[in-house]
Amino acid sequence: MRVFTDLQHLPPFRNAVLTIGSFDGVHAGHCRILEKVRTLARDYNGESIVLTFEPHPRILLHPDDTSFKLITTSSEKISLLERCGVDNVVLVPFTPDFSRQSARAYVEDFIIRYFRPACIVIGYDHRFGADREGDIAFLREYEAKGHFSMVEIPAQEVDEIAVSSTKIRKALDSMDVAHANRLLGHPYFFTGVVVEGNRIGRTIGFPTANIRIDDPYKLILPNGIYAARVGPAGGGAMLYIGRRPTITGSGGKSIEVHLLDFDGDLYGQILRVEVLDFIRSDKKLDDLEALKAQIEADRVEIVRRLGPIPQQAADPIPVPADHSDTAIVILNYNTRRHLETYLPSVLANSPGTRIIVADNGSPDDSVAFLKENYPEVEVLDLQNNHGFAQGYNEALARVPGAIYVVLNSDVEVTPGWMEPVLRAMRENPRIAVAQPKILSWSDKRRFEYAGAAGGWIDYLGYPFCRGRIFSQNEVDDGQYDTPQECFFGLPALRFLSGPICTTRLAVSMAITLRTTRKLTCAGASSAPDTRSGVFRNRWFTTWVAAPWSTKVRAKCSSTSETACLRS
Repeated sequence: MRVFTDLQHLPPFRNAVLTIGSFDGVHAGHCRILEKVRTLARDYNGESIVLTFEPHPRILLHPDDTSFKLITTSSEKISLLERCGVDNVVLVPFTPDFSRQSARAYVEDFIIRYFRPACIVIGYDHRFGADREGDIAFLREYEAKGHFSMVEIPAQEVDEIAVSSTKIRKALDSMDVAHANRLLGHPYFFTGVVVEGNRIGRTIGFPTANIRIDDPYKLILPNGIYAARVGPAGGGAMLYIGRRPTITGSGGKSIEVHLLDFDGDLYGQILRVEVLDFIRSDKKLDDLEALKAQIEADRVEIVRRLGPIPQQAADPIPVPADHSDTAIVILNYNTRRHLETYLPSVLANSPGTRIIVADNGSPDDSVAFLKENYPEVEVLDLQNNHGFAQGYNEALARVPGAIYVVLNSDVEVTPGWMEPVLRAMRENPRIAVAQPKILSWSDKRRFEYAGAAGGWIDYLGYPFCRGRIFSQNEVDDGQYDTPQECFFGLPALRFLSGPICTTRLAVSMAITLRTTRKLTCAGASSAPDTRSGVFRNRWFTTWVAAPWSTKVRAKCSSTSETACLRS
């Protein structure tokens, strides 16, 4: 990704597809817009460009508003935009002169002069120019004259983004870090330089790195103790924010981190601290011994909250593969409790992917709950209860996509859970459907009763599951990590190639596909993932559709390898 801060030294862009905004936090709502920009850039054989402003316009226009805080500084925003796969970011200097230019000058002397865009992706309510005189209708005049094409972001998406930004700030201010991170789609974080402290932590066995944040507009969490993760190694940490009330004469507000598995000198280094959970509020204790005992109790709780941190956590927001063509579809009927429990893991571990909950006419408040708490999730209200198979028929018919992830509402996923499967499906166009191995939520050593690792059928026509025979669930010792031929997949989680869903898809005990392809299975594996998630992220099985028409049949009539090839 290229970053530009000087308009006079911009290169000529190729078929530029650009969007304009503050993108504070680069949260899940923003990511959906950026996916659209990247997709259009591919369609135009061009480059994606994000125009954002430095400083934030509100800082210049309302200098006396000290309550305004930013979720991300400019450098933090750039790092997140890079992880979203944007080609170019232009930090436009927002000066008094720039703010006073007319709408016509904004378009002709700024947008067209410097970028010559092929396409502009903009919100329905976007305003620009002196006194905010320019709007979407004004830009349409230039589209009619052939200067560029326009893609308007509808009111619902823009409003969801605005709501998300507001909710993120409110959640952080109320110390609801987990909810803020769900809305962000990544952990809230800050960066700062390690400076000298009073070294009291060393005297009680908990040395800390004191962090100075230079940007006065950066949002700082309320005083308290938090579970955190510190780069570049991604190790667990205890974060303290407060005025150290137990220590007399301690001065102003302090931001300190104690790295759980580190011993060394960090002075002068710039640290990135990702905040994962709130532990407790700050409080005054009787003396240093009481403080030491409390910190030890905090450490035990933070270690419990963090759990084992996988190696990949060193870069918790990995550069995503292009998932703009992938849609996760969750069918819901009257299971708000499942959405509350399991949806957060899907949001946190599926960056760059559309997430759709298709509601089967639930009599509970599932739809209202989703719209209130998860505005970044698309809700498809089917109005009536169509049942499991027809519910997915109705949902997938309304959701465009090249790959569908059909996911039960009661499945928890872990970081990186989709990448191996999607990579395999894209590299091997013969794969039409993939079923991952799924582990039990209550006993993560064993296969899940319904999901297991794909289905077989014996010569008498009796179906059974890899990983489960009758009521016996096997311990997962890697016995199903190699490519296997299998007969059916199970309902909890499947990856479907879009072309096989162009006609109606029915899902019953396994899956019904109106196509004519042999059922084949392949797999891949790597080192075990010891996280507590149900879906073991690097292990999966893949299969292509068998030669049945509208119902899953007792046996497969074709066994030739050439029947596996997709037409």
